[in-house]
Amino acid sequence: MGTSLLSIDFDVDTYLERGGRLLDLDLIPSASDRAAIGATADTMSQATLNRIARVGRFLVRVGELAEAEAKVGKTLTEDQLRSIWRGAAPAVSDTPQ
Repeated sequence: MGTSLLSIDFDVDTYLERGGRLLDLDLIPSASDRAAIGATADTMSQATLNRIARVGRFLVRVGELAEAEAKVGKTLTEDQLRSIWRGAAPAVSDTPQ
Protein backbone atom coordinates (compact mmCIF):
# COMPACT_ATOMS: atom_id res chain seq x y z
CA MET A 1 0.00 0.00 0.00
CA GLY A 2 1.41 3.39 -1.02
CA THR A 3 0.64 6.89 0.11
CA SER A 4 -3.05 7.68 0.26
CA LEU A 5 -4.32 10.70 -1.63
CA LEU A 6 -6.60 11.47 1.30
CA SER A 7 -4.09 11.28 4.17
CA ILE A 8 -4.88 14.33 6.28
CA ASP A 9 -1.40 15.90 6.16
CA PHE A 10 -0.52 14.94 2.57
CA ASP A 11 0.15 17.93 0.28
CA VAL A 12 -0.54 16.63 -3.21
CA ASP A 13 0.65 19.78 -5.01
CA THR A 14 4.06 19.67 -3.30
CA TYR A 15 4.30 15.95 -3.99
CA LEU A 16 3.66 16.56 -7.71
CA GLU A 17 6.09 19.50 -7.84
CA ARG A 18 8.80 17.19 -6.45
CA GLY A 19 8.23 14.67 -9.25
CA GLY A 20 5.62 12.46 -7.63
CA ARG A 21 3.05 10.71 -9.79
CA LEU A 22 -0.67 10.45 -9.15
CA LEU A 23 -0.56 6.93 -10.60
CA ASP A 24 1.67 5.92 -7.66
CA LEU A 25 -0.85 7.01 -5.01
CA ASP A 26 -3.64 5.00 -3.45
CA LEU A 27 -6.62 6.82 -4.96
CA ILE A 28 -9.20 4.92 -2.92
CA PRO A 29 -9.35 6.31 0.64
CA SER A 30 -8.72 3.64 3.26
CA ALA A 31 -11.03 3.00 6.17
CA SER A 32 -8.45 4.56 8.50
CA ASP A 33 -8.28 7.73 6.35
CA ARG A 34 -12.06 8.04 6.41
CA ALA A 35 -12.14 7.42 10.18
CA ALA A 36 -9.44 10.03 10.82
CA ILE A 37 -11.34 12.61 8.81
CA GLY A 38 -14.59 11.81 10.57
CA ALA A 39 -12.98 11.97 14.01
CA THR A 40 -11.25 15.31 13.43
CA ALA A 41 -13.57 17.12 11.02
CA ASP A 42 -14.77 19.55 13.70
CA THR A 43 -11.22 20.71 14.44
CA MET A 44 -9.79 20.88 10.90
CA SER A 45 -8.55 24.15 9.50
CA GLN A 46 -10.34 25.67 6.54
CA ALA A 47 -7.29 24.89 4.40
CA THR A 48 -7.53 21.19 5.29
CA LEU A 49 -11.27 21.12 4.60
CA ASN A 50 -10.67 22.83 1.24
CA ARG A 51 -8.00 20.25 0.36
CA ILE A 52 -10.32 17.37 1.25
CA ALA A 53 -13.08 18.94 -0.85
CA ARG A 54 -10.63 19.20 -3.76
CA VAL A 55 -9.70 15.53 -3.38
CA GLY A 56 -13.42 14.73 -3.45
CA ARG A 57 -13.96 16.71 -6.66
CA PHE A 58 -10.93 14.98 -8.18
CA LEU A 59 -12.14 11.48 -7.26
CA VAL A 60 -15.64 12.15 -8.60
CA ARG A 61 -14.22 13.29 -11.95
CA VAL A 62 -11.77 10.37 -12.11
CA GLY A 63 -14.67 8.00 -11.47
CA GLU A 64 -16.73 9.57 -14.23
CA LEU A 65 -13.90 9.44 -16.76
CA ALA A 66 -12.66 6.01 -15.74
CA GLU A 67 -16.13 4.59 -16.29
CA ALA A 68 -16.32 6.16 -19.75
CA GLU A 69 -12.78 5.04 -20.64
CA ALA A 70 -13.41 1.50 -19.39
CA LYS A 71 -16.15 1.10 -22.01
CA VAL A 72 -13.49 1.36 -24.72
CA GLY A 73 -10.77 -0.55 -22.83
CA LYS A 74 -8.58 2.43 -21.96
CA THR A 75 -7.13 3.61 -18.66
CA LEU A 76 -6.42 7.16 -17.53
CA THR A 77 -2.86 8.38 -18.03
CA GLU A 78 -0.72 10.41 -15.63
CA ASP A 79 -1.25 13.50 -17.83
CA GLN A 80 -5.03 13.01 -17.71
CA LEU A 81 -4.94 12.59 -13.93
CA ARG A 82 -2.84 15.75 -13.52
CA SER A 83 -5.26 17.68 -15.72
CA ILE A 84 -8.16 16.48 -13.58
CA TRP A 85 -6.24 17.42 -10.40
CA ARG A 86 -5.61 20.95 -11.69
CA GLY A 87 -9.27 21.23 -12.69
CA ALA A 88 -10.37 20.20 -9.19
CA ALA A 89 -8.74 23.29 -7.65
CA PRO A 90 -11.29 25.78 -6.33
CA ALA A 91 -11.78 28.98 -8.25
CA VAL A 92 -10.16 31.99 -6.58
CA SER A 93 -13.63 33.34 -5.84
CA ASP A 94 -14.45 30.08 -3.98
CA THR A 95 -11.59 30.55 -1.52
CA PRO A 96 -12.68 32.02 1.85
CA GLN A 97 -11.17 35.39 2.68
